[in-house]
Amino acid sequence: MSSKLSPLAVLEILGRYPRVSLAQFPTPLVELRNLSEKLGGPRIFIKRDDMTGFALGGTKARMLEFHLGDAKRRNCDVTVLLASAQSNYCRQLAAAASKLGMETVLLLGGSSDEEVQGNLLLDKLLGAEIRYVEPVGDYFSEEGIRKFNEIHRQVVKELFHKGRRPVVIDKVHRTSIWSMAGTIHCAVETALQLEELDLTADYFYVPLGSGATFNGVFLGTKACGLPTEVVGVVCGTRREGRREALAKRASEAAKRLGVPVDATADELVLLHGYAGDKHWWPSKEGTEAIRLVARTEGIFLDPVYSSKAMAALIDEIRQGHFRRDETVVLLHTGGTPTLYAFARQLLDE
Repeated sequence: MSSKLSPLAVLEILGRYPRVSLAQFPTPLVELRNLSEKLGGPRIFIKRDDMTGFALGGTKARMLEFHLGDAKRRNCDVTVLLASAQSNYCRQLAAAASKLGMETVLLLGGSSDEEVQGNLLLDKLLGAEIRYVEPVGDYFSEEGIRKFNEIHRQVVKELFHKGRRPVVIDKVHRTSIWSMAGTIHCAVETALQLEELDLTADYFYVPLGSGATFNGVFLGTKACGLPTEVVGVVCGTRREGRREALAKRASEAAKRLGVPVDATADELVLLHGYAGDKHWWPSKEGTEAIRLVARTEGIFLDPVYSSKAMAALIDEIRQGHFRRDETVVLLHTGGTPTLYAFARQLLDE
């Protein structure tokens, strides 16, 4: 199923759903001329969702506008999220909930010995209730999913017994349609910006963690009938069947949102080999990308997601995968505060 729509028509579909106002859109689309010249590559643009203008930026603000719009419609008063101690999502959720008069319970994998730096510092400043839980491990394995769901079940049950109305914000192994709504919006916004420049992207590089950002960009790009190849750079553990699971979730979300497209596994382009040893940890290639982009463009990439997507793009340019007359966009999903939490790793030259 596929039906080409104008970008404005896709935005009209998204406009049917409850939404709160958090971020400042559109975020800048910036050409990286110095980086392109240094690499001898194609035209490179960066979509700067690190500049969404809310709680130090990030693509999660797009998702939360829809998540919390729906939560407020259902009169929820406390948000729950399980993630790592340096989660960008946790920071933006805690800020958004505070702005909307809601409370936040963050379930962080790790222990109270975590250094209070980066996103964790901001979570505490925002007044989120922080509970440390045993790290889940592989969020996508059967055992990981079981542990993940059990932790949430216990916390939600406790909050209900206290008379609260909790809402779980996303599950890593099965992200909400609201997350994909937010990143469909990102893809359409980017298409409109490129249209103003009389350009169409040949490739759109996107960091891929849970898959919500990649899926939304893929659906938004396809809905507009663009010839752009959306490339998901896997930033975590490789998993068999990942492509099939992503396609299924994307198609389900599109159907529920009323966006007339679907996804098949063979359409999805995923790049492995750039994640490093740990999902929530900088990689050697990503750290090199951080330095190169900072020293050519004065832009800081985060060490967990966007830097790994940029590392993949740089590697493919060096391998000669692009023509000089092609146009590539890379989504900077935010995460700047994480740089401070990994200072030792990033400066270990």
